[in-house]
Amino acid sequence: MNNEWPHTYIGCFQIDGEPVAMGRPRFTKTGRVYTPKKTEDALNFIASIAAENIPYRESEALFELSVTFYFKRPKRLKEGQTVRKGTKPDLDNLIKTVKDGITRSGIWKDDSQVVSLRASKFYCASDTEPFTSVFLYPVRNDTLPF
Repeated sequence: MNNEWPHTYIGCFQIDGEPVAMGRPRFTKTGRVYTPKKTEDALNFIASIAAENIPYRESEALFELSVTFYFKRPKRLKEGQTVRKGTKPDLDNLIKTVKDGITRSGIWKDDSQVVSLRASKFYCASDTEPFTSVFLYPVRNDTLPF
């Protein structure tokens, strides 16, 4: 089986600011369900950046997604290079925000079209501000070679 990551990509974009994990749905006293404001703002921001940078609309293609999250470096780590972040928020909740934001942008019809995923989270280097980098790749062959 070929495990190489594709060399060409559909597009990429960077989301400036601290990464936001998908918030749990909230309920009003009357029972109405809503998305927390922080999550809603993040989804709209991601959607606008994705729409500006990726030419696809309502694609039915299959996608491979690579996402790297960079968080503000805590003071306890002092100065230094980028290091892995093994604390909250959970990686899957961060990915969900990005995928839902891309869905909202109209690039794909549904985030179930993402069939391969690579994701990492780090603390920024001392001289870097928090951001998220996103790369979208086409799936060239949707059958297994065995």
